[in-house]
Amino acid sequence: MPKQIFNTLLACVLLTACNTIKEVSIDNLVPGKFNFVAGMDSVAIVNNTTIDSSRDITKEDVTNKFMLYHEKSFLQGNPQAASESLAYTLANQKYFHQVIICDSSLRQNDTISSARLLTQTEIKSLCNDLHANTLISLENIWLSVDKKSQLVQNANMTYCYGTTDAKVYPVIRIYVPTRTTPLATLVLQDSIMWESEALTPRAVKDSMPQLDSIKIKASSFTGELGRELIPHWVTSSRYYYSNSMNSIAQEANYYINLGDWKRAQRLWESQFKSSNGKAKARMAFNIALSYEMDNSLNNAIKD
Repeated sequence: MPKQIFNTLLACVLLTACNTIKEVSIDNLVPGKFNFVAGMDSVAIVNNTTIDSSRDITKEDVTNKFMLYHEKSFLQGNPQAASESLAYTLANQKYFHQVIICDSSLRQNDTISSARLLTQTEIKSLCNDLHANTLISLENIWLSVDKKSQLVQNANMTYCYGTTDAKVYPVIRIYVPTRTTPLATLVLQDSIMWESEALTPRAVKDSMPQLDSIKIKASSFTGELGRELIPHWVTSSRYYYSNSMNSIAQEANYYINLGDWKRAQRLWESQFKSSNGKAKARMAFNIALSYEMDNSLNNAIKD
């Protein structure tokens, strides 16, 4: 009797151990942060940023004893690089009828460095000159840069590891000639990171990107965030239950690798009917995923 109980428990442990969670990717179309209605199909990208480098701040942080080096900076980005990248990104999305870029900065002749909105007269003039019905204006771009390095020790060697993390905050406004004020003001956010490795603290510090280079690269990266203004595709992860000891599960994996979710679904449905408890719940989860992957969202929710 004890031997029979042991064998039963061992079988349960093996079956549980063989259950795995597998990952697949799915592309989803997500809405943009602004709804461009009919009549807003010819856009012009303008640079309405006021350059004020006097507000750039860089300070070394010596409070963290575990860091070899730690420097924080708050900088204004490069609006020209950001504007060009923004125009290139939106043009490549092929969402608008046309995307035009204004080559010159609108604030380059200002005698006083102060940010201000475009007037309706300026909006009408720019739209007329650029043959556009909508202006997407870069109003400012700020960077928060965090550079740090530390000592890394492992069984094989000791070395210095550094990271440079730049958070970008572009401010974008959308104008149309019929309005005296912007239709929308959007502050986007993302980050870009560089890694460095060297044998000495000095070498790893020297290998980190310099602030002037960060300004250009991070500002160009900022322009790529323009895709968030319009509907765009993003890749997400989804998961499903499998079992390496189950022939039906392995067959389902085979069809999934071929992209044939309908056949995988039929296999899961047969397992669903013959299962109970947690196994039944797992198959219900898998079936719902198969409906989503087949663009049958209503069935996925119902299932």
